[in-house]
Amino acid sequence: MPSRRSLLGIALMVGPLVASALLSQASATDTWRGGGGTADWSNAANWAANAVPASGDKLIFPASTNLTSYDDLSGSAFSGVTFSAAGYDIGGDALTLSGPLAVTAAVTSGQDEIDQPVTFAEGGRVSVATGGVVLDLAATPVGAVVKTGHGTLAAQGLNAGTSPITVRAGILTGCGSGASSTSPITVDAGASYLAGSPGSSGDLISCLRPLVVQGTGYQGDGAIDVVQHVDFGSLSLGSDATIGGATTGGTSSSYWLGAVAVRGHTLTAAGDTNTFAGSVSGSARMLQEASDITLVEGTGSLGSAVASSGMLGLAVPVTTVTVGGVGVLYTASSISRLSVSASAELWPCDVPTTAPPTGPDTPTVTTVGHSLRLPGGTTFVAQLGVGSAAGNDSLSATSGVLTIGHASLEVAAPGACDGSGIATQSGDSYTVLTAPSGLVGTFAGLPNGAVLIGEDGNPYRVTYTTTSVVLTRN
Repeated sequence: MPSRRSLLGIALMVGPLVASALLSQASATDTWRGGGGTADWSNAANWAANAVPASGDKLIFPASTNLTSYDDLSGSAFSGVTFSAAGYDIGGDALTLSGPLAVTAAVTSGQDEIDQPVTFAEGGRVSVATGGVVLDLAATPVGAVVKTGHGTLAAQGLNAGTSPITVRAGILTGCGSGASSTSPITVDAGASYLAGSPGSSGDLISCLRPLVVQGTGYQGDGAIDVVQHVDFGSLSLGSDATIGGATTGGTSSSYWLGAVAVRGHTLTAAGDTNTFAGSVSGSARMLQEASDITLVEGTGSLGSAVASSGMLGLAVPVTTVTVGGVGVLYTASSISRLSVSASAELWPCDVPTTAPPTGPDTPTVTTVGHSLRLPGGTTFVAQLGVGSAAGNDSLSATSGVLTIGHASLEVAAPGACDGSGIATQSGDSYTVLTAPSGLVGTFAGLPNGAVLIGEDGNPYRVTYTTTSVVLTRN
């Protein structure tokens, strides 16, 4: 009977259709046993059939006493690699696969690692069946990759990958430095991309490949999550999506430099700090639901924004804003309609380029285009000393009546908004609220002429006019 290598020679002579059939018959499954005294794949004693794998074979790595394996079969291409045990560390020559790379459900914990570059020749299928299990590709994968299974694919150098990656299930981790690819990473509903590196020690990492996401992520942890601090490129939503699930603990931040195309969906920001510095488009709805910070400081506009907890900063025009729960609106934008709950806070304040802010800025005005009511329980925090001792940020209801329904008034420490730290002086006057069509009501416990103590320990007298609220440093 001819050998597999003889069949390969025959196949090359008889034409492509016959060749395909013969190669299919010739392909074998080679099972590692690691008993050859070396880690080399060229050592036949390392394989269960005492035969060196041939191109086109499928390789199986089961439980073994020798988990170190070295590919010294230069130029070989295999139809698949399957791990059914954890702990393998494979190195050697670059590996080319025309079939799936998989970690089976027999592996319930631990990690397998492939150190050499892997090229997926025919649309890479990578499956890590079980949650909590990791397959680590230490080099940038080459060729399109489709990730399935509930486990984690850790792929280094993703930023430079030149082919698309689709995460159908489970988790994709990694990023890497260097020039960024324009090929997208697509995260399907129920899957997550965890960017950054646990060992980055707080350093900023650039992960600039375009991202296309949908859904709330693997086990609801966010379609995009972050380790430490990450610069992202562009973001496009295929459905309602959540980013920054804050599952990793500690403090992390995402800084989005590219365009954000929400496409009429809802983008929920649930991480530590998310800053959107690029353009925002697509009748976007932004939902801030974690006790953290989301800043929208680029260009474009939002259809609606909701802050149910944490701090939402808006520097772009928004049609409708709702501040509910214990949310904080931190804004210098134009808002058509603003609704504020009884437990929320308003900080009319310039949205800084850093969080926390590090430098002074010029006074800004947040405008509301319709009537506004500040109900009892709401806290309005006046921001003073911005840019100069006589400057301040303010809020103006440019159309309709502004009603103060015994909301609370606080005076932030001078410069709290932008970090300028300029102290107020006796006699300085600040108009913090205006309503050209009329102002009704007073702040709780503060009738006209009352004095309150600011965070800086200084007294401020409150004066109400028919159209404004003025604070004067005593």
